[in-house]
Amino acid sequence: MKKEVRKYLERYWNYYIHENYVYCAFPRIFYEEIQQKGINVRKNELSKHKKELEQFWKIIEAKNLTPQFFEFGRLLTLARKSLGEHSLNFNSSPEEAKNSNESWVLVEGINKFVKVLLEQSAFLSALSVKEVKLVTKIQRWSDKWKSQEFFLVKVRLSSSALRDSLFQFEGSKEQEHSPLLGPWKWFKRQVMKKIGKSSKDFTIADVETALEKYHSFLVAKKPFSVRIYQKVKKEEVEMV
Repeated sequence: MKKEVRKYLERYWNYYIHENYVYCAFPRIFYEEIQQKGINVRKNELSKHKKELEQFWKIIEAKNLTPQFFEFGRLLTLARKSLGEHSLNFNSSPEEAKNSNESWVLVEGINKFVKVLLEQSAFLSALSVKEVKLVTKIQRWSDKWKSQEFFLVKVRLSSSALRDSLFQFEGSKEQEHSPLLGPWKWFKRQVMKKIGKSSKDFTIADVETALEKYHSFLVAKKPFSVRIYQKVKKEEVEMV
């Protein structure tokens, strides 16, 4: 790779990737765990309640309640999907990250659903004592969870966790797996692949063309989101 091309690429990576961040919000109860261990995206925030939520869903299905509460039925479907997804969405905007925490939205919906059901005398009378205890338990932890303050974390776009991620170009349906983000060596290799010719023949124009679709987001600061599938090391996580 020619010296001037390498310098251009290094400057781009330093300024637009290493010095840029994506953000995600977490309930305060996760603060110490994230600070000490980093972010394990394969351990969904709802996963510690997976067993009781699955038992709850079985009760709802057995009583055939989802047609009565269509929106809540849809919510439960989303919650099930979330438990099996093992990934987290990060936003380029701190404000958007605060307002779009997926687990918080799901917990708030589950909490509302449980409260509605507990007001239905016909529903309660159809439950066993054990089932009432389960539903009440879900209400208690979702009440506590919902009342938590949130804190923000930020992760550099040069984090190793972003090598295997999904870049969402906001304002369109376009997405890109393994985007042009991540550590310097990975980023350089991905750009070289995209250009698709011998590195000794690279020009700055070739690099600009390879990076063109990211320009509006990394340079012009249009909002975007990145879905992360790998653990974020504790040294790569910054508390905001």
